[in-house]
Amino acid sequence: MTQHKRILHDLEIENGRVADLQYDDFNAYQENFDAAGEDSAHEDLRASFLGWTMTFAPEVFPQDLAVEIARFVENAEGRGDYLHYGWHNTLHLRAGLFALTRDKEWLEHGVGNSSHHNSSLRRYVARTLAPVIHLVSCRDLEPFMDVNLEKWHFFNVYPLTLYIAAIGDAAHKRNRITSWAEQYPDGNDSNLFASILSGEPMENVFLPQLRRVERYVLLRLCSHPHEVPIQRVAAWGEPASGSGLRRDPDTRIDADVILDRIETHPLMDGFVNTLPTGIS
Repeated sequence: MTQHKRILHDLEIENGRVADLQYDDFNAYQENFDAAGEDSAHEDLRASFLGWTMTFAPEVFPQDLAVEIARFVENAEGRGDYLHYGWHNTLHLRAGLFALTRDKEWLEHGVGNSSHHNSSLRRYVARTLAPVIHLVSCRDLEPFMDVNLEKWHFFNVYPLTLYIAAIGDAAHKRNRITSWAEQYPDGNDSNLFASILSGEPMENVFLPQLRRVERYVLLRLCSHPHEVPIQRVAAWGEPASGSGLRRDPDTRIDADVILDRIETHPLMDGFVNTLPTGIS
């Protein structure tokens, strides 16, 4: 960490250039919202980049763009296919808006679907919550963890890792996990519970995704944005006649501040520290 600080000390983020990249990716995200296959993976990275900046560098995220993203997400709810797949296409943006505003309503779709009946969607939802989990209370996750265990869902390592990384007293978490282990002694997660309660570090299942997003962020920061203004969306798929006014953030921030936030995030290491033993 000290080496990073020596290198990055007084290296100020260029607000205008970062803002250009955010506008650029959001415009592309709007235009390709219905993408499928490989293009869908590109959309996921674009939304992840926007959410990543709102989470780790909120000082340089344009306020007017945040307003436009919020309008876009709310407009998406009016789509006929929203309940089929539109809702999860907005989860990275919702998580970023939560990080930016601390308004828990933006997390309702994510947290509320962390016990979704579809295993692939449960894992996807968990991955969208991972970047902001250090801002979420473990108590908000407990009702959905109850459902996952009651339904004997697979891949509970994802929500359990989020639960451990979330805000909350270690003793409370340990008591709750002990209770789950006793309630479901023959469930799919008995070995996982035993490992957690023994204090063994858990392999971080979110690290590959978070590193993938980091690589995309790095590539974008090294690229040249298009000089395209934000497209205001009056109705779904129908841009308004005029473009929004650009106003870049005035706040300045050193790169080492952002680096500190990344490196102290609970899911930015290969292993997740589980609950200390000896807590009653």
